[in-house]
Amino acid sequence: MSVLNKLRKLKELQEIDQEIDRLEELNEKIPRQISETENEEQALDEELEELKQQRKELIKRRDRKETDVQDYEGKIEDKKSKRFNLDSQKELESLNNEIETLEEKMADAEEEYLVLDDEIEKVEDEIREKTAEAQERFSELEEYRKEREQQLEKNQEKLEKLHEEREEARQELERTNSSLLDKYERIRDRRGQVLAAVEGETCGGCHQKLPPQLINDIREANSLQYCEFCNRMLYWHEDLNGGDQESS
Repeated sequence: MSVLNKLRKLKELQEIDQEIDRLEELNEKIPRQISETENEEQALDEELEELKQQRKELIKRRDRKETDVQDYEGKIEDKKSKRFNLDSQKELESLNNEIETLEEKMADAEEEYLVLDDEIEKVEDEIREKTAEAQERFSELEEYRKEREQQLEKNQEKLEKLHEEREEARQELERTNSSLLDKYERIRDRRGQVLAAVEGETCGGCHQKLPPQLINDIREANSLQYCEFCNRMLYWHEDLNGGDQESS
């Protein structure tokens, strides 16, 4: 097998490996992406629950003020009914002062009741708005989650086919040149990318400048050549229809 044919076989294997790596990396991200949507939904639910709890507390406070107003009304009516049973002007003035104080307190309670009622209305408006926004966002997140799950399934199907293709490519190389396959696997374990195109005067893997004689040897393709810096297998980019872009 010529050097160029060896390089082509190795490049085919590398392209399969790179696609496997890409899909596996995507598959690692997808569960996290799905988890993020669930976290966002939980945050929206908690925000709504907090608003509902706020409304609940405001209603309690408003109800207490309503009770206070009713109590003051009862006390005022009770004291007013006693006016006709007093024996002196002094007692009447004292009673009127008590009534006036109660009326002031009742007015304050009524004002607080109205303020709380306004606050409840604002919170209810916010709840309605947030609920509508949340429902719309929930639909978007559900759709996104389905897309991610479908993508995960498609990626898994592709990976199964790629692993089959990889095994076939490995077996072919193992039959024809097992030592070359061993070199490929060793470099891949260390570098990820095994083959690198010569780009100008540099290695396409580590981007170090290559000696002119090494470049000439690569172009002649009489034997496999390795980068003296990163140990990747080198090839002339025009020989294999373009160079690799990845590096580490």
